[in-house]
Amino acid sequence: MLQTIWYLHLDLSDLPGAAGVWSLYLAASGTPKSDPSALLYFHLSAWIPLSLLNLQAILSTIQGMTAIIGASLLGRSLAGREAGFYCGTLMAVWSPMQIFGLLCGNDTLCVSLSFLGIGLFFYGLHGKTSLVRLPLAMIGCSMLVYAASIKEFALPLMPIVVLFPMVIKRYDWRWFVCGPLLLYSAYWSYAWFPAQNERISLLQSRSPIWFWEGWEYIRDMTLYRMGETKLEQLIPLTLLLSLFPKQRLRKILIAFTAILILTTTAFFLEHRVRPRFIAPAALLLFASLAYNLRNLPIQNLLFPLLVLGFCVDTWSYIQAWSDTRTQLMGTERSKLPEAPSYWKEQYMPVPDRVLRDVSLYGAAELVKKTKQGIPLATLPLRDARERALMAYATLHGTEHVVLNPKKCCKEDAKNCAKRLVTELQRAGITLALPKKIPRVNRIDGNQTSWLDLLTEYSLPSTKEESQYWWFWPHEDFGGHTPCKASRRPN
Repeated sequence: MLQTIWYLHLDLSDLPGAAGVWSLYLAASGTPKSDPSALLYFHLSAWIPLSLLNLQAILSTIQGMTAIIGASLLGRSLAGREAGFYCGTLMAVWSPMQIFGLLCGNDTLCVSLSFLGIGLFFYGLHGKTSLVRLPLAMIGCSMLVYAASIKEFALPLMPIVVLFPMVIKRYDWRWFVCGPLLLYSAYWSYAWFPAQNERISLLQSRSPIWFWEGWEYIRDMTLYRMGETKLEQLIPLTLLLSLFPKQRLRKILIAFTAILILTTTAFFLEHRVRPRFIAPAALLLFASLAYNLRNLPIQNLLFPLLVLGFCVDTWSYIQAWSDTRTQLMGTERSKLPEAPSYWKEQYMPVPDRVLRDVSLYGAAELVKKTKQGIPLATLPLRDARERALMAYATLHGTEHVVLNPKKCCKEDAKNCAKRLVTELQRAGITLALPKKIPRVNRIDGNQTSWLDLLTEYSLPSTKEESQYWWFWPHEDFGGHTPCKASRRPN
């Protein structure tokens, strides 16, 4: 329900998501290659009569729902049905999970598969011995490993597997199955960690204090207005509630494991800690919190208060997120009712490093041009953000050109820039060049002189200015498209 409200009241025309627009571009151009999300979009679009944009929105919502189902299954397996309900509900109203449901591409797919995988794994091992449930555990384990191959978001969930003895009876033949499954997961965890050898050595050199450093990184997120995870409050609360007498040892063990996973993840991320990166590692923390709530005498009072607090917090953060995107990406202002100002102020403005990871400065301005059928050309942008233009143009059926000097030039840069600008004018393709913004690198340093040359040879009389772009619109005189890098989609 919340996802439906966001989609109806927010402008998501720029298709936010880390490399998500590239997945859509690959699907729209019929070349999904090995990109998991692109393959999913491509094959589903062949069977479902919906546009890729509508299909992506529906899929992101469904993937968010499956992640919540996985969280509920984990909570239920560890502490019963009531804890499963608590865990799923709390995660469903937690702002980072709501953001995942608004993103396109592999981030949401990875979180969905990893959460559902760990949930199925524990659910398959929980309860009475059953030939029906055991395959669910095996499927869940495979999903978790596959999720880790999509993105590293799934790696912090793999250590949760070590808690499987808590859901299996003492004498049970499933122990003989769980052993190989555990080793299989451990192997894949190790296979991914050699890329982090430097950080692992750092962990060994600092080992008695690495978890404290991870805690400091988590606390620093609040200082940089990235406190929407509320981990600084949830970790002490979970630890405190685990000390209540009933099943204390079991609850403390789960809480300690959850906190260790979070702090270790934050330690590895160091200054790259972002809510989007660390949120998946909080799954076991929510399961532990749900377990602790289930055993509280005041659970009927505390649980509704937590849900209400999360709802207000998510409302405030989503609105702050949307307002900041309006400033940076040029999207329309949200149509949501105004959130409480005293709550919203803690997030305003959302740090640009959080938003630029999932979208492009002034992206909505390019979307409007492509929707109007205007062909666009630009140069390579920082972190290959020109792919966003390629996706927008392909999805809306217009031409695009990326003026990459390595691919477009055989002569020297000056003559090449002059020739390309002339060819764009004759072909009727609008040139879009990024405006310089203080303290923001919109292009790589080696593209600065190329940007200056393209600007120099463009006609000043046709120059148009927007908030984040310079545009040089041209009439179509039947010229050929330069670079031969673009085609009009079928």
